[in-house]
Amino acid sequence: MAKKKLRGFIAEKGCAPLILRLAWHSAGTYDVKTKTGGPFGTIKHAAELAHGANNGLDIVVRLLEPIKEQFPILSYADFDQLGGVVAVEITGGPEVPFHLGRETRRNE
Repeated sequence: MAKKKLRGFIAEKGCAPLILRLAWHSAGTYDVKTKTGGPFGTIKHAAELAHGANNGLDIVVRLLEPIKEQFPILSYADFDQLGGVVAVEITGGPEVPFHLGRETRRNE
């Protein structure tokens, strides 16, 4: 159901690139050496949104919040990455396998 809502939202707003950017920037903090960072839903926090590379992502975070609220069982981490999956698919990309289970970290 969340995927369907995201698909409709992305199609209506024409915001696939911005949603994909949110997912990418959320996941892009992963460090292979230390196994830290990654798609843990922390990009919604002011400290991460203030990072220069994340400029403008506050807009999409705000726009997605009403949809996220409809699915409290989903972590922000899963929700952000699901948005990226839907953005790829809606723009003609391949169907991306997706599995739930990312944890939202609060203090990163």
